[in-house]
Amino acid sequence: MTRPALPILRRSQGQIVALSSVSGEIGLGMRSMYCAAKAAVNNFYRTLRVEEPNIRISLMIIDTFSGSNFRKNSLVKADELENRKTVSVETVCEAVLEAADRSAKVTFIP
Repeated sequence: MTRPALPILRRSQGQIVALSSVSGEIGLGMRSMYCAAKAAVNNFYRTLRVEEPNIRISLMIIDTFSGSNFRKNSLVKADELENRKTVSVETVCEAVLEAADRSAKVTFIP
């Protein structure tokens, strides 16, 4: 998906906003494949930023929020995770838009 967009982004000086998970930054038990996949996403966009310095690339790393099925689909029982904090989808969207507006390179959204 990124490759076909690169010529347009180069010409327009556009911006890529990539959403990822804190699981790509730290390992979590019983989630090795998920953590590995998110680490790959995070490093792909960090590397692309180096390769394409004229394209603004913002990586938003989200800790947790209530708008996903991650807990329900987890190998660990969901009730064991319910004490973790959640953030509303609206709060995450506001943080993402604010960080994108200021062209933040990496933003951790708690």
